[in-house]
Amino acid sequence: VFLLWNNKIISSILVLIISVITDFIDGFLARLLKQKTKIGVLLDPLADKVLVISTLVVLMIKNYLPWWFFSIIAVREVLVAAGWIITYQHTLQSFPKPRFLGKISIALEMITLIIVILNVYLRYEIISNIINEMFFLTSIFAAGSLVDYIGYARKIFLK
Repeated sequence: VFLLWNNKIISSILVLIISVITDFIDGFLARLLKQKTKIGVLLDPLADKVLVISTLVVLMIKNYLPWWFFSIIAVREVLVAAGWIITYQHTLQSFPKPRFLGKISIALEMITLIIVILNVYLRYEIISNIINEMFFLTSIFAAGSLVDYIGYARKIFLK
């Protein structure tokens, strides 16, 4: 985010891509080696949310994102995080497990952010067209995953 704020576009793209890849590898290895911890279950999605929201804020301030896209993704991220905390307080067991739609949503969010930042550097018309499609697709999955998380939390509360 610091790199992006300071217009180090290529460096910010590389750091974001490395963050996404290492996050995936970390999660994969934790599941494969059965090394999941309570702190990891909390920190991994929290780190994803901090990365997404901080990148969204910088891109929004620099006018690289439409307000509606920023709003949909930011609201989804904040509500899902709040839902985790409320659900944890209600159950006093563990944070809710990530949902399939949530994983797709966060992946699309990261891909969209990378493409937007890439477009800041390259400014190709074809990338601009792809970005508009990605805004729409990512928004649909973000809204769908939010509804899915709300339904999941509702089931937990009704137990």
